[in-house]
Amino acid sequence: MANRVFIEEQGQFKKNLAGNKIILPEAILFGITNPEFNAYFTSTGITFLSSKTAKTRRMEAEEGENEENTQPEWEIVSLKWQNSNPAVQITTKEKVADYFTYGRYADNTQYDHVSAYKKICYTSIFEGVDAEFELPDKGGIKYRFTVHAGFKIPSIAYRMEGAKKLYLDTKGDLHIESEYKTLLDKAPNASVNNKEIPISYKLSGNLIELITEQNSSPLDEDLIMVIIYSSVFCIIDAT
Repeated sequence: MANRVFIEEQGQFKKNLAGNKIILPEAILFGITNPEFNAYFTSTGITFLSSKTAKTRRMEAEEGENEENTQPEWEIVSLKWQNSNPAVQITTKEKVADYFTYGRYADNTQYDHVSAYKKICYTSIFEGVDAEFELPDKGGIKYRFTVHAGFKIPSIAYRMEGAKKLYLDTKGDLHIESEYKTLLDKAPNASVNNKEIPISYKLSGNLIELITEQNSSPLDEDLIMVIIYSSVFCIIDAT
């Protein structure tokens, strides 16, 4: 069963990655490990790590390719927030009762009672904007931006680094293709006071921007509710 939780980093993820000769440039704060992908959250973005799928290995075997090398082959695709707050505060919600243990390292290091949570929150990721992430039972990563009343909607944007191909389909979904997996960022939704407003992705090279008609002016101070951007990252096997 997949772990639908964000696991706190105590050094185990950095150590596991180093064992695969992978060094991330920024400190990991939380990680996801499940059959879809591994994902590591930092203060400035998310790194997705995927390996060659069993399906791909079977196809290679059928084509007569050598499977003697069982060393995993990893692929890295990174999401980097653009012009985000360097002093963003990351907090947690809904701690789960279960905990995680990591060990069997060559140097006998052991990580015991590692905590995990159902949600993580980035407070003031942009001025007046908070972001919240959770893991739906059906898979993927659901995220939501909340723009507080009285603040101008900022230019919310990210770059995808390491992808082979990026494109928007007719539904407005963003496809992020790599060698072994395709990451799908579903078309966003937005609302003010429970009233939907138009919003879409704009793709320029590897830059993805959230575009809405209300980007130019501050939200009314009297608004009871805030603008919410909501979307979901999920995985489609590469064909």
